[in-house]
Amino acid sequence: MKRKAMAAVNKAVAQGILSRPKECQVCGSRAGAILRHGSYTLTKGPRKGHTNSWIELEASGSIVAHHWAGYDQENWLNIWWVCRRCNVRLTSHDGSQSLEQAKAFSAQWQPRWRLRLTTAST
Repeated sequence: MKRKAMAAVNKAVAQGILSRPKECQVCGSRAGAILRHGSYTLTKGPRKGHTNSWIELEASGSIVAHHWAGYDQENWLNIWWVCRRCNVRLTSHDGSQSLEQAKAFSAQWQPRWRLRLTTAST
């Protein structure tokens, strides 16, 4: 049932019945959006003087369909558009959780990732 529900959403998007938004409906983050970036220089150890860069991303991956009301055929297009991080954390698929409850629950999360990128030493 889950595969058929996902296929129905993909078909609806391809036909223009549904449109995938840029923002998560639960936490409001934009998938893959860069929030901040910066760099720092190591002051000790074998790589002393080496510069590392970092970026902070909002959300993780792309926006996906969360079948909050279940995978029965009548609910195939009854979805919330959420980032992958929210989709993993939203475990309810029985319709027992409202979007407002999910938003309140997501306020406790840290929906940001920090990635360290290594750059050439200056």
